[in-house]
Amino acid sequence: MSNKPGYCIKVMHLMVLLVGLSLSGCSVQRQLAKKFVQKADNIAIMVLMPEHVYMVNQKTEDEIPAFFLSDTSDNPELLNETLLFSQLDEQQLITAFEQSFKTELSNYGCKVFGQNQMEEFMGIDSVLYIVHLAQMELMEFTTVVEDQISVGGEHYSTDIWLNGLNMAVWVELNMTNDTVAKPHILYADNNLYDSFTGYYTQKFFSGEIEYRLSVDTITTEGTMDFVHYLGRLYAAYTFDYILNTYLQRYLPDDIPIEKYFRYDPYRKLFFSTQNDRFIELE
Repeated sequence: MSNKPGYCIKVMHLMVLLVGLSLSGCSVQRQLAKKFVQKADNIAIMVLMPEHVYMVNQKTEDEIPAFFLSDTSDNPELLNETLLFSQLDEQQLITAFEQSFKTELSNYGCKVFGQNQMEEFMGIDSVLYIVHLAQMELMEFTTVVEDQISVGGEHYSTDIWLNGLNMAVWVELNMTNDTVAKPHILYADNNLYDSFTGYYTQKFFSGEIEYRLSVDTITTEGTMDFVHYLGRLYAAYTFDYILNTYLQRYLPDDIPIEKYFRYDPYRKLFFSTQNDRFIELE
């Protein structure tokens, strides 16, 4: 029993040491991230967009392969049950995304180029990246949300069917100055749904429970706002990925990567995330 206090003190010292090393690692990682952001104006990014957007109709029971909107003039059945596809313009979708994507990257301090500026891009004295939006996909689907309540020992449940829109992108990122590293293939997707307000109410005289529902259906304007938003978000994901790749390369070998950093250029803040980022595909 006489050795127990000494043992406890040693364990406490070890824990303090491990915590100290962890905090030191995070501090070094953050300081390196700050240096990267300060030199963001030395990064030049060429943005290449796809010629088409793949459309996926999951609202019909028939299995319909992915298609382009131009295909629907000869095959209107591709649009069966869809709410938005017939009202969308493919080029407007691509342009909206591209404009937001480029503007947001510029807000991070990067020099941004379009595909018609290749000669100027290759001649600039900067760290060069090519971001190729290899594929964009827009999918219409329906989903169900359950709302439920218990009143006086009775259980009530209501299924609410909503329209959903999913936008997915596959991005190929190349660092042109690095002849060794292979291209990075990145993926992200997000959903947009009808918004709704629903609640249970009890009739005063009969005591009957009924459900009242109001649905605000997705519109073409809402869809374009969604595309603009994702252009900004995926530009942020791109910058964050380049930042974290830089940290992996230049952080000392004896300091492990503790966090995946995201950077907010408006508040000049770093924060960590696990899921709000690109997925790297093999």
